Amino acid sequence: MMCDISWDASYQKEERIWGDAPSELARVVVSHLQKGDLGHLDILEIGCGYGRDAAYISRHLDAHIVATDPSRVAIEMALANCDSASVSFHCCSFGETDGTHDVVMAANVYHVLRSGDRQQFGRAIAKRLRPGGLLFLDALSIRDPQHYGKGDPVPGEPNSFVNRRYLHLSTREELQEAFAHLTVEELYEHAYHEPLAEGGFHHHVSWMLIARANQNSANQNS
Repeated sequence: MMCDISWDASYQKEERIWGDAPSELARVVVSHLQKGDLGHLDILEIGCGYGRDAAYISRHLDAHIVATDPSRVAIEMALANCDSASVSFHCCSFGETDGTHDVVMAANVYHVLRSGDRQQFGRAIAKRLRPGGLLFLDALSIRDPQHYGKGDPVPGEPNSFVNRRYLHLSTREELQEAFAHLTVEELYEHAYHEPLAEGGFHHHVSWMLIARANQNSANQNS
């Protein structure tokens, strides 16, 4: 089991960094899936943090949620904060997940991954989706006013900066290429305010991506 001690330190210091409300992506997931008569769903959440999205989704959808995060501290917080029988939490990286799912969601994950990890992430997603399954993902846009151009540029990585942490900001074309193995159904920019643990808000602009695995996909054999 590989757990991320750098994020452990952040959660130990700031605890519920983004408050208790669900992420913008979790709201998109619930709104989108409530429109269809899909029955019971098997959902994989990558980068669940302290469980705010898993708790929210479990209250609004008929689903079993496997929620993962590389931070042991975050998983301990999630277990303490979410007692839903429909959610199971696991400390692991996205590459260590197994099985296939109807839905995979990843909120605030893509933009913290280095270039090689983003490529690995795309391959991992393909293996975790059942044929016809849906991916829900957000990624900071190059039009994000809070982070674009802040910190030191990363050599050889356009639109990537280090300001305490590494962040990569995406273009539409990049995301379309990164997930070309799926059918992109929706890809749009979304502006919102994100609450902070110490008070106040960040103003963000993120891409919201909804993509579907091929119905004839053989990913279920992985």
